[in-house]
Amino acid sequence: MVESGVWQIGVSEKINAAVKGNIGVAPMPMRKAKVAMGGGTEALCITKASNHVKEALELLKLLSSEESGVTIWKVHGKFPANVKCMQRRELRDDPLVKGLNP
Repeated sequence: MVESGVWQIGVSEKINAAVKGNIGVAPMPMRKAKVAMGGGTEALCITKASNHVKEALELLKLLSSEESGVTIWKVHGKFPANVKCMQRRELRDDPLVKGLNP
C-alpha cells in the first residue's frame, strides 16, 4: 500500500507495466472538520504581478478543459480537475474510475 496522489497510478504503470489493471484506489479517512490542502505541482494560478492576465486565463481554460482532462488521464494517469471529464467514456469505463462516478 502506498499513500500518494493521483499521479502515482501512471507513474507506477510506467515503472512496471505488469501492475496495469492491478492498482486500486481507496478513500482517505475523513476528519470531522473539513480542511483544505495544497500541494503538488499542478496548482495553476494567475498572480497580481502578471503582465499577461488575458493570455494566462486562456491557458488555464485550455488546461482545465474536458479534452485536456482526457489527455492528462491517458498520458499521466492523473484524475482531471474538470468534473464533466469524469463522465466521458474514456474515463467512465476505466476500472479505476467506475466506482467514483455517482
